Amino acid sequence: MKTTFFPALMAATVIVSGGIFVSCANKDDIPEPIPARATAKATSRTLLWDGAASGGTSVFKQIQFQDAAGNYGSTKGSSVTAVTDATEGTVWKIHKDDLDRRCEALGAAGVVPSVGQTYFVGFKFKLPQTPAAGQTGSVFTMMQWKTAGTPNTQNYPFLLVYNSGRVKLEFYPDLTSTTLLYTHSVVANTWYSIVLKVTVGNTASTGNIQVYWGDDATAETLETGSTSFTGKTFDGTSIDPKWGYYRDTGADGDIYFSRLKIGSTYNDVKPY
Repeated sequence: MKTTFFPALMAATVIVSGGIFVSCANKDDIPEPIPARATAKATSRTLLWDGAASGGTSVFKQIQFQDAAGNYGSTKGSSVTAVTDATEGTVWKIHKDDLDRRCEALGAAGVVPSVGQTYFVGFKFKLPQTPAAGQTGSVFTMMQWKTAGTPNTQNYPFLLVYNSGRVKLEFYPDLTSTTLLYTHSVVANTWYSIVLKVTVGNTASTGNIQVYWGDDATAETLETGSTSFTGKTFDGTSIDPKWGYYRDTGADGDIYFSRLKIGSTYNDVKPY
């Protein structure tokens, strides 16, 4: 029996493709295999999760609000809501209050990223402001590939960070060092598309990351000079994507997300 998990931004469903067990007295009684076309409908569905804002916050595993003192469950005013965008229709608006440090949507409900599997994570994002270096809000994390459990030597194998007019994909082999994988300039009030291909590996030689920017179906050349990066992408006992606004206090912060999807192929999740 084969179980396929379907995710959404990040509700998720679990589809079990059932088989028939037949007991035969001898090998001559074994029935012929069912033609492939009979199961094509089930096996062709590789979209694992659809995190459309129209599905409500239950498409995520958890919504996290954290205040400036580090306490979770903050009620200072941060929010994750579905709003109407003139271009994208119903989208996610993530608002971090100035008294909070974190407002994030954790995980795709029904999807458990597993070692040895490859996932395509696609979405669009828009920033209402793009502060320059030195200004409040000039650096914050908009996406994490976040670990949980122990041991937790990485905490976040990679982050997607806004930094002074640019978006940066950063890899963290541990808590003290980082490798810049990809960077692209962004401007305010513009929708950008990105797809991340992640092979989940719990060693430095088995994990892999690729980046697709815009409507380009070809993987981008990374800062390392290759179109893919090999490194550890699983730590602790579980790992999940997170989307939102994290790391800045003292001012409000907003970000919009659309077309959040996780799938088994690029075409499942391309956000354009």
